[in-house]
Amino acid sequence: MQFDDATFFSVWYWALTAVFWSMASYFTHGVPWDMLRRALREGGEDAYLCDAYARRMILRIDAFAHRWGAATGATVGFLLAMLATLGFLARSELALGLLMLAGPAALMVAAQAAEARRIAPRLHEIDVEPLLAALYRRRAANRLAGMAAVVVSVAVLGYLNVDRIVNQGGW
Repeated sequence: MQFDDATFFSVWYWALTAVFWSMASYFTHGVPWDMLRRALREGGEDAYLCDAYARRMILRIDAFAHRWGAATGATVGFLLAMLATLGFLARSELALGLLMLAGPAALMVAAQAAEARRIAPRLHEIDVEPLLAALYRRRAANRLAGMAAVVVSVAVLGYLNVDRIVNQGGW
């Protein structure tokens, strides 16, 4: 019995990719999009609640990054290097599929952690509107990262299967 790792031709991989990037862009610094949208649109108590929640989450992310950031970064870097090695040198499509999900996600999480580390020391000086605007910009950046990751995944699919595409006249 042979293991078939045709990841990029599996509907489950693309369903997982869609759900993964949808969820990754839904939460910005742990703040759900519907809470942020309501705060931006209606203001008032919704903005106050979103602001308080965002401040708490930014402080939590800052504390985690301060305590565990180096160890987590080293572990994630090792795992990504292992997936890249298995994917490109051992030609494992499963490893490449996981790398196409985990690599951009790791960059997105690192960007959010760096932003939280940058904002946290002066969080008490930031008003509600600039903080909510910063969360909105981070969400837009997360969405762009997710779209770019999907485009790169499709490019890797094409690169890995160029012989099938050329020889069989299409997908």
